[in-house]
Amino acid sequence: MKFTKSLIGVSMATTMTACGGGAAGGSDGGLPTETAYKAPDTCATFDAGASYRCDAMTGFNGDESLSPVTVGNIKIESIEVAQLNLKQPDSNYFILTAGRDTLLRVVALGDRAAMKAPNLRLTITNIDTGIESLNTVLAPKSAKRVLPQTGNAADAAMGNPTLPDMYRSYLYVLPANLMPAANLEVKAEIDTSGLTDSIAVDNSKIALIKPVSVPTLKIVNVPIAAGGDIGTIPDDASIKNAALRFLPISSVEIRDRATYFVDDAVLGGYTVMNYPNGVFNAKNRINWDQQGKFSLLPGVDGSSDELYVGWIKGNAGGLWANFSDTILVGDKGLYDQNFAQSDSAQAIFGQEIYNDWHVADVEKCGSLAQDPSYPYPDAGLNGVWGIEMSANHNITLKSPNKHSSITSYCELRHPADYQVNLFINNYKGY
Repeated sequence: MKFTKSLIGVSMATTMTACGGGAAGGSDGGLPTETAYKAPDTCATFDAGASYRCDAMTGFNGDESLSPVTVGNIKIESIEVAQLNLKQPDSNYFILTAGRDTLLRVVALGDRAAMKAPNLRLTITNIDTGIESLNTVLAPKSAKRVLPQTGNAADAAMGNPTLPDMYRSYLYVLPANLMPAANLEVKAEIDTSGLTDSIAVDNSKIALIKPVSVPTLKIVNVPIAAGGDIGTIPDDASIKNAALRFLPISSVEIRDRATYFVDDAVLGGYTVMNYPNGVFNAKNRINWDQQGKFSLLPGVDGSSDELYVGWIKGNAGGLWANFSDTILVGDKGLYDQNFAQSDSAQAIFGQEIYNDWHVADVEKCGSLAQDPSYPYPDAGLNGVWGIEMSANHNITLKSPNKHSSITSYCELRHPADYQVNLFINNYKGY
């Protein structure tokens, strides 16, 4: 009988109330004479433009004018949806996981400077049942906030593709319970109360999405004892965090197994890190150890739907055992960081799980050529911004100009939309 240590899901959010608001006001179309408040041009970067960290935001948080313009044209430019990648729903490889918190970004534009930012109504209707599951108003932070005339701020200094302007767009986090596996209609509609809008046909936009039900990721932790060292299992929260950072899943189930002892003869008494023929060969020897074969443990235990993760002492990288539902990973990352603090260790953990589900092994930054099935050159992300969202909905944007495929051997990695799509379509039939 298997003992389940913890069941961890991602239904972290509750429905958020709209920020700000207020009655319409301002001039009848004249240009403002003074700026009352200017939102940041971008979210803060903490790694020279590779990533941008944004505080949790709801509604519209852009610039403010003392005299907003109330006559002109306002239009909905786009609706973007994000779990691991920020994309428009009608774009190539777009896919969503059911039961996972999801960011909505609506870009609205004015046709002149300082056009007053309106309230925006957001509704979600389950097309399969006809039930409206969300009807809320996203308000500007104050009555004097104004719309941009273009959709994004350009981050030319860092050489990135167009950086999504999170402050000058409408943001809302859909909690996991509003993301069922169903056909959903997302509608954004401008409230023109107090405004004279010259063109009405562009005041709303509809996006159709269909989240996919993805099975729970079931992990079995196995400490590996080799050459006198025993790997340390990270805490459940750290494993869960790493899985949700990189994998299109909604929940994780974790249990621990007894230590797997590697006979001293397998590595000649050496530790994995000090093995004379290299760490990779050491992991291969452990995986195919004739004393028990780590890769056969799921079969030995009679497990048919679990992933066995062997934890090796040290920053030993990772290894995927073909078609065996087992991976070997180091319990630390570069610079001797523990797993919870190490981006590199967590990325390797994610990489090996992607490999276990047969998702394009892209080795552009390693010694091998790029997998020909991967559709983007140089193990790139094709200009699609990656995204991570914390439990309290702080947002981190990952530049596609600085990051490469999660299954590459580059320093900064994130799942490409192609890989997320392929993972879900392979994994959901497990």
